[in-house]
Amino acid sequence: MNQLSLRQREIIDSALEIIAEKGIDNFTIKNLARARGISEPALYRHFESKQNILILIITRYRNSILDLFDQLIEDEMPAYRKIESFYMEMLRRFSDKPSLSTILFSDELFRHSKPLSKEVNSIIDMIHARIETILKNVKSRKELKTDVPCSDLAWIIMGTMRITVTRWILSGYSYDPVPDGKKMLKSMKKLIFI
Repeated sequence: MNQLSLRQREIIDSALEIIAEKGIDNFTIKNLARARGISEPALYRHFESKQNILILIITRYRNSILDLFDQLIEDEMPAYRKIESFYMEMLRRFSDKPSLSTILFSDELFRHSKPLSKEVNSIIDMIHARIETILKNVKSRKELKTDVPCSDLAWIIMGTMRITVTRWILSGYSYDPVPDGKKMLKSMKKLIFI
């Protein structure tokens, strides 16, 4: 499903609004149809299931992240700035659409759905591989303070983002996560980069 119709985009926006306002547990086809002012059968003409809507949201997110990384990897800026740019852009995107973080960080949701789990795992693997690539390019230029394998450093960077976003989610999105991210990045820079 490459090109979405206007109605499909509206349905996805409504799904994200329901998740943001009422939580992932209240995201049902019945609630979505009610929010759109259409019948459930009418909604099923656009999407086969709730899972298909979530997979599409996740896939669109993955593709946008892939585009961002491709730009960063090609850029001539120092590696730390690439990591910082990625990290801050992700926090801004989550801050702009909190429901996206709710979907991506909902372990319970994915544990019971192999297709959703597969989609989120593909995002995790893609982000890890891209961060590792950035770090390997840095290591060849002796810009790292540590001999910790780049793969492990990539997991550490991803883990700090996970904790930053999870704390923000658990607060009920009651504050801006960007300042916390900046503090984490400052500490990571001291630990990892020259």
